[in-house]
Amino acid sequence: MTVSARTGVRAAAAVTAAALVVVAFAGCGLLPTNILDTNTADGVDSDLLTIAVGDCLNDGGAEGEISSVPIIECEEPRETEMYDSIILDEGEYPGEEAVIAEADTGCESTFDSFVGIAYAESAYKFSYY
Repeated sequence: MTVSARTGVRAAAAVTAAALVVVAFAGCGLLPTNILDTNTADGVDSDLLTIAVGDCLNDGGAEGEISSVPIIECEEPRETEMYDSIILDEGEYPGEEAVIAEADTGCESTFDSFVGIAYAESAYKFSYY
């Protein structure tokens, strides 16, 4: 299954309602605003749907449709660290705009407790799959 790097759930509309509960999520990742070869470690490519809170990634160059991301040891310099997971409610797929809105709200609401500073004041930005 390939998933858009921006929305993370476009392909989820095609799955059954039961499977939708499992795959319709957004994982919040913390990105430096200036990704400049933060780490040269390749990492281990892992299925996009297996990313968990606490995973560290070298995914700054991810674009378009992706199905895996490189996970690295968090002791290494990294491009992204997953700090939250937002699970959509069961039911009918709400559409891309609703998923993006929920991911934005969820990621921003937990940002300051992870980073220690409000999102608007931080040099870091979040992204999600």
